[in-house]
Amino acid sequence: MRCSLRILFLAPEPFFELRGTPINVRQMLRAIGEQGHQVDLLTYHIGKDICLENVRIHRIPRIPFIRHVPIGASFVKLPLDCLLLLKALKMVSSCRYDCIHAVEESVFIAFLLRKLFHIPYIYDMDSCISDQLAYTGKLKNRHMLELIRFLESIVIRNSTAVLTVCSALTEFAIQTAPGKKVFQIEDCPVEIPEAKKTVGRQELGVGEDSVIVMYVGNFESYQGVEMLLESISVMLGDENSVKLVLVGGEQVQIQRLKLLAGQLGILNSVLFYGKRPVEEIPSLLAAADILVSPRLKGTNTPLKIFDYLASGKPVAATRLPMHTQVLSDKVAILAEADVQHFSQAIADLVGDRTLRHKIGEEGKKLVESRYSVSIFKKKVKEVYEFVGISVVKYEGKYLAKM
Repeated sequence: MRCSLRILFLAPEPFFELRGTPINVRQMLRAIGEQGHQVDLLTYHIGKDICLENVRIHRIPRIPFIRHVPIGASFVKLPLDCLLLLKALKMVSSCRYDCIHAVEESVFIAFLLRKLFHIPYIYDMDSCISDQLAYTGKLKNRHMLELIRFLESIVIRNSTAVLTVCSALTEFAIQTAPGKKVFQIEDCPVEIPEAKKTVGRQELGVGEDSVIVMYVGNFESYQGVEMLLESISVMLGDENSVKLVLVGGEQVQIQRLKLLAGQLGILNSVLFYGKRPVEEIPSLLAAADILVSPRLKGTNTPLKIFDYLASGKPVAATRLPMHTQVLSDKVAILAEADVQHFSQAIADLVGDRTLRHKIGEEGKKLVESRYSVSIFKKKVKEVYEFVGISVVKYEGKYLAKM
């Protein structure tokens, strides 16, 4: 096995931005680079340059009229991914790579490069593309979804290995390509630099006698933030000491949710704190009494869950597979995905300080024993040990033992 591999890492995302997949990419790059592998990251022109050991950042040419890429699949990504393909072709023509690490839809680029240059690739399947298109409503044509599912099966079968982030994706990969090597590497709490500024109750303007219920993340419809607001409105009928703090969201989404909060009569009990620097997140979580994930759709476990658990604060979440593949009734309050049950879950935690402490402690133990940063890095090391054994050089071409 080679001690060090030369890796082309394809990330069709703004990098770096503080949101799900870019955070996952940063965690993965840091783990790979620390193991001594040399990584060329190819990503979009949008994002902040960051310094990572043994990682060089390459970007596609700048498109002046594209300054923002929405979360999830979108037509905005089409011209960006075309440029990503052209840049990748240029890079593999001038440099010999041992393998390609392809995130999400860039796996289709990796598949083409494998056919042209015989370079094996790893499919980093952060989500099921066809499922994501379906549940977000970005693509409703059944025949197109079936075509994408078919293409997904091709790239899975031709990969050297598949990386998944949860059991649902692992089952999908195994069913699609029986016998394929699949590594399940769940997310871990985000490694965050020391904060120059911390945010506590005083900065939030919330008194010590109030119970802070906090949500951190994007405000896409599948996240269930609307249901969360309705749940808060139901429980505030009996409890007026609760303050809901919503961290994240685009301005247009915030305005829409403010309108809903006003209609529900709870606007004075909701604080929209907007997007915050990553360095503030630990102190925000520490200021909360209860952390919530009202997500309604999807398969992969939200990244926020691991940070929630690591904070030691109690978690209330919907009893759906994206949560239950990590959470249980021992480490969280799980509720059916409707207003009646979710409001009751929050009310149970609001009214019982002892329960909050117990649930929070159990959650912290879980993340430390199964989803820590060190465990994440160990799993990444196992992937590249496998890749190092699998990759064989033969007369200047790269083959993979399938």
